[in-house]
Amino acid sequence: MAVCRQCNSPAGRGDAFCAVCGAALPPPAPVAHDGRGFWGSLFDLSFQDFITPRIVRILFVAGMVLYGLLAFTYLVFAASMSRFLSGGAMVGLFLGAAVGFVVAVVMLRVGLELIIVFFNMASDLKALRRRDEEGREDRCPS
Repeated sequence: MAVCRQCNSPAGRGDAFCAVCGAALPPPAPVAHDGRGFWGSLFDLSFQDFITPRIVRILFVAGMVLYGLLAFTYLVFAASMSRFLSGGAMVGLFLGAAVGFVVAVVMLRVGLELIIVFFNMASDLKALRRRDEEGREDRCPS
């Protein structure tokens, strides 16, 4: 169970803020996703369980491999043109391939991080909504 760092009061599971003092709580440790598994989440038509945070590492590695293959293809093409180009132009082509690879990987990483930020925002909003609903239940007489 999580405990608030400021007032040491217990916090509910998934809460983003302390119910007593309102301080931000540390993010919860990763947990299993509803026990549905990957395939259950993939075919979840309500879109309540997201698969993107689970596969983002795979997407990043696949993107790096793709960009690596593109850079390699570019280098092979540049090498085949070596008889038509000067030495300086060849060095420029090889450096361009390396710089292009690094720039593409950085852009891929930033894009995937932005996507994860959106998923984290959705998770935090869900926790806030749940906290607000629990607070209303406590205030409303039954």
